[in-house]
Amino acid sequence: MTPRARGRKEYWTADEDRTQNIEGFVAIAPLAITCLAKANGIPIEVESGYLPTALLDFSWRGKFDA
Repeated sequence: MTPRARGRKEYWTADEDRTQNIEGFVAIAPLAITCLAKANGIPIEVESGYLPTALLDFSWRGKFDA
């Protein structure tokens, strides 16, 4: 785990309120950048719980009415 990821985890698990806060479940900004990169043909070689594979692979597409 990188120091930045470790710091994020420490922050979002520091107390019960943060642990239950949905904002800490996924790192939205890195996920968005990673999705854009992948959609434009850049291979993603990092595996992380902060970058859910289902979201990166767009496997949710077509499962929700939008």
